[in-house]
Amino acid sequence: MKNSTYLGGILDATKSLIIGLKTSIKVFFEHHETEQYPENRATLTFTDRNRFCLEMPHNENNEHKCIACGLCQMACPNDSITVTSQMVTLEDGKKKKQLVKYEYNLGQCMFCNLCVTACPQDAIRFNQEFENAVFDKSKLILTLNQPGSHCMEKPKPAAPKAEPAPSKKEDENMAQTIVFLILAAIILGCAFMAVTTRRIMRAATYLIFVLFGTAGLYFLMGYTFLGSVQVMVYAGGVVVLYIFALMLTGRHDNKENASLSLGRKFAALISSLCGAGLLMFVIITHQFAENSLTAPSEQTTTVKLLGQQLVSSDKFGYLLPFEAVSILLLACIIGGLIIARKR
Repeated sequence: MKNSTYLGGILDATKSLIIGLKTSIKVFFEHHETEQYPENRATLTFTDRNRFCLEMPHNENNEHKCIACGLCQMACPNDSITVTSQMVTLEDGKKKKQLVKYEYNLGQCMFCNLCVTACPQDAIRFNQEFENAVFDKSKLILTLNQPGSHCMEKPKPAAPKAEPAPSKKEDENMAQTIVFLILAAIILGCAFMAVTTRRIMRAATYLIFVLFGTAGLYFLMGYTFLGSVQVMVYAGGVVVLYIFALMLTGRHDNKENASLSLGRKFAALISSLCGAGLLMFVIITHQFAENSLTAPSEQTTTVKLLGQQLVSSDKFGYLLPFEAVSILLLACIIGGLIIARKR
């Protein structure tokens, strides 16, 4: 039964207030671990799930594992990471991407761990340094790579115990030379016939053999991805599109044998001489690599990275240009059908 008097109402309200504050009063008189901070900095530990600040570990030689691939920057959902890189030339003449500056915006980071997951080299990680309070937001933009640091070089494989026989190495070089000469002869011969034949369908057929020979050179040098693209995209796609366009427009049966005028012959001769002179100038002045028939090193861009960037819709992805090329090819096919229908 509730008290109807004024004093009874006050007592009931006080009782309800005490019951509601029972948990708060109980916690108030308990011992709290947070009272030991900051005296317990040396022994304070956290679980592995705690993420406070991104860091790039360096060894005693001031080396890190970052190869400046940019996957962490592409994986970041709010652009907290900025990777600045440059291309450098190694001693063997090959080019390699090198990290210049790795900027990390701590004030903008939401600690999703996507950058750490995307890194293929385990070059970055989150530490447990949580004392990051500052009065200026610009101090929250950190440079993770230390001054003068560089990427950690992979250990070179141990030298073989026994040198291979010189005759075997010479046989390999001779085989590569023979294959190169055969491919070069196919490319030059088919290219010459493609520009000299009077039948346009034969010219397209010769062009296919030229592209196949170029793909053979890529395979010979160890660039399997470029060779596959050469076969599938150029020899298998572009040339087929040419042939369809020729057949749809009805120009594949052109048997015109009219001779060229003197002016056109003179212009063709001048163009050929200029092109030959330019080619000789490039060959003479360019410093070609000595070992050009060796496979690319592991530090170059991998096929996995190329595929991810080609079909990626994130920042620095190429999905939109890839689809634009598909639409362009579709427009070419539709245009060929319209032209053939009018004829």
